Amino acid sequence: MVKRSCTRWEEIKQLALEHAEWNTRQGTPCEFILLNPRHSPPQSGVDFARVDAHNSDARPRIAALKQMLDNSGPGGPTPITARLQEIQRRVRAERSDLLAAGLRVVLVIATDGIPSSTWHHSNAKNELVQTLRTLLNELPLNVVLRLCTDDSGVADFYNDVEKDLELFFDVLDDHLGEAREIAQQGNGWFTYSPELHRLREGGTFVKIFDLLDERRLTPAEASLLAQLLLRQDGQAPLPEDPEEFCEAVEALAPDAPLVLCARSGRLAMPVHPWGLQCAVLGFWSSWADELRSLFGLAMLGAGTACSSSRTLNERLVS
Repeated sequence: MVKRSCTRWEEIKQLALEHAEWNTRQGTPCEFILLNPRHSPPQSGVDFARVDAHNSDARPRIAALKQMLDNSGPGGPTPITARLQEIQRRVRAERSDLLAAGLRVVLVIATDGIPSSTWHHSNAKNELVQTLRTLLNELPLNVVLRLCTDDSGVADFYNDVEKDLELFFDVLDDHLGEAREIAQQGNGWFTYSPELHRLREGGTFVKIFDLLDERRLTPAEASLLAQLLLRQDGQAPLPEDPEEFCEAVEALAPDAPLVLCARSGRLAMPVHPWGLQCAVLGFWSSWADELRSLFGLAMLGAGTACSSSRTLNERLVS
């Protein structure tokens, strides 16, 4: 992995293009809307772009998205709440059809600033929380907010919003920042890859992925995540017994395809067996097992040495 410096706008553009490609491969239609449109009503190709490869080649649409982003740039206010209210009206009009089809809308917000308000800072938060709560309670919709800033004040603002909501709302940093947060929470036993980060950025309905940067996973949650990362399609579930489960992971992990680690920039196993064993069995239990194993090997080695010495003595005597 090669790292290079870039502006936050370049980061946002890359994020959008990667997700356009990702959604195209999955067959998921998506729409990209500028936070500050130039026209009212917004114009296609200038203020928003749609990418849907269901019946045609998506490359021209992705090229149009890139051109729109290249012709745009950061500046002006941050009218997140106003854009959310527009999306609320659109999704509400399609609510019945979405529910009948068992579908949900995933809204991804990429921003570097606090929402603008006609009042003061605290009111901006209240307006955003109220609008998000209405969206998430009334509509089949999930929201991911992707932070594109190093400003701790902005991060704290949105993390407070996430705590207030406790709904289908997840705040994410870039892949390196998320990898560090996940490790700090005690979940560093698996490799956090760019692909896993993109999955979380695009919105996932598997709750365990929302918990990675919030708290240490329980043993049951750690076991579930390890299976999601290691098991192939059609492969039988791993053993339910914790010790047998850890033994199975220790056998599977070395043969699993390597993934790129966001923190080190190197290829690594998707799951680290010793770390997972600590997460599932507890540190002291894992350490005791390791000591028993080492002690057994030492005794075996001593027994072999004694046997070899005895054989050598017998030969000398004879």
